[in-house]
Amino acid sequence: MERLIVSKGIYFDGRKDNTIFQEKIGAKIYRRIRKEEHISVIHEPGGQYIGHITPASGIGSDIAKWSLKYLEDNNVAINELEAIGCDGTATNTGWRNGVIRNI
Repeated sequence: MERLIVSKGIYFDGRKDNTIFQEKIGAKIYRRIRKEEHISVIHEPGGQYIGHITPASGIGSDIAKWSLKYLEDNNVAINELEAIGCDGTATNTGWRNGVIRNI
């Protein structure tokens, strides 16, 4: 598979969305709604959309783990990154368990 050239940085932002899923109870299937964290990842310069991630939870360590796994699975040269960017929420920038701290 071709390797994505990363010259500057990867930037991400997330939000919690309502996601519809199906739940089977007995012989019946019901539609349910749950909140899920969805993270969009872009490459700069140029604002190229790379993809999105749905981590197991919205805590910093899970987002970092799923982000790194996604980038590795999609052949993004992680060791060539010059910057990783995000907004300033505590989940992303927390000194103890923020995404940047865990990456």
